[in-house]
This record gives sequence, structure tokens and C-alpha cells, in this order.
Amino acid sequence: TVMGSVVVVINLPGIQTNTLKISGQNLVDIYRGKITKWNDPRLIADNPELKLPNMAIAPIYRADGSGTTYVFVSYLHSQDKTFSTPAVSIKWDAGTGARGNDGIAASVKRMPGSIGYVESAFATNNAIPTALLKTATGHWVTPNPETYNAAAKNATWTDTNEADVINRQCDTCYPIVSSTYILIPKDGKNSKNVADWLTWAYKNGNDVAVSLEYIPLPETVKTRIVKTLNTD
Repeated sequence: TVMGSVVVVINLPGIQTNTLKISGQNLVDIYRGKITKWNDPRLIADNPELKLPNMAIAPIYRADGSGTTYVFVSYLHSQDKTFSTPAVSIKWDAGTGARGNDGIAASVKRMPGSIGYVESAFATNNAIPTALLKTATGHWVTPNPETYNAAAKNATWTDTNEADVINRQCDTCYPIVSSTYILIPKDGKNSKNVADWLTWAYKNGNDVAVSLEYIPLPETVKTRIVKTLNTD
């Protein structure tokens, strides 16, 4: 349907949004419980201009099965192959669970020293600071529509309309972007109505998608999907 991004949110006194840099490996080690303080030398090395506090890190993760978790774990696995393989729910080594994107957002917002992951709109709507991440080519990028769209434009698409968008080889690509999907029964009673509605949505839905911080699909991909919808 569209593409969406998962952002890293933090609650760190004195640290403004999009100033803290967290590398993929450091993020892995935070969620493994190997980096436990915000003034860990590995975090200081990436943030020499910031005064990071001597404060415990409180990782927050999704307690329920979640596509957001699948995307986030996919990124962590891309940074360290010994981390869990992607799944909608995993056994975390460190941290506390919260239900839903809204649960993680609320937990991070009220708990100094915490870190979590949410769909980008939840960070924006709750005014929660986000962190900079490093691209696959070694550049630090801010989570914003420009870097999300750069990732979307560099996605690799399969003939079955699946996209690989995680950690693209691109200087300006935000590394945690993924497609979302709808499953439609081919022989369902209302399949034709669903196909007609989706055809309309692909033609008219870009502005709504952008307002919700989603990324519309490339026109070539939408054209291919609409053709499939109306012929299968």
C-alpha cells in the first residue's frame, strides 16, 4: 500500500531532538544490555559535542506481536547477524515491554533515560525527540520525509511487488523503512469491491498518506499493482 519508517525515540535530559547519534551496532548493544549507561565511551565517541549524562539506559520494546518490531529487528539484524532473525515478536535481552506504538511513545515520554522505537507519526504527534542513525554508506541522517523518500526511491522491488528498503546503500537513505501490505482473498465475496477501492486509493490517496507520514509508492509500482488487482 505505502511505505513507512520506524524511528528511534529517546528521553534524555538536556539532549534535543535529532542531535544524538546512535550507530546500528550501538543500538544492537543497547537492546542486548551490553551498553547500559548513556555516557558509555562508545556513545561518547559518536557524540563528542554532547554532554551525555551518567544515567542508566532504559530500553523499551513492544510487548505485543508487531510489524513495527519486525521492521526494527530487521534493521538490528542487518547491523549484527548474531542478533535475532526478524520476527514480529522476539525474546529481548534487556528492557521493558509496552503494548502498541502508543504504549512505547507514552513510556518513553514519561521515563527519563529511556529509548524506544515507533512509527514516525507517533514521535511527531507526541513531540518525542528522535535520534540520528547511520546509513549503510556511513553518513548520519535525520529521520524526516526527505531521507524516508530517498530510501523508498532506492528500494529493490520484486516481480511480486515486494520491496527491500532496509539499510539501502545510499548516503541520504534513512535505514529503517519498510513496505506495508494488505492481504486480499482472491475468491472473496467482495474482492471486486476491494480491488475497485484500492484502485481509487492508489490514484487519490497520496496526500492522505503523506499527512500520516507514510511514503506513497512509486507510480510504476502502483500501476503494476493496479493491473494485478484488476486481472487476477
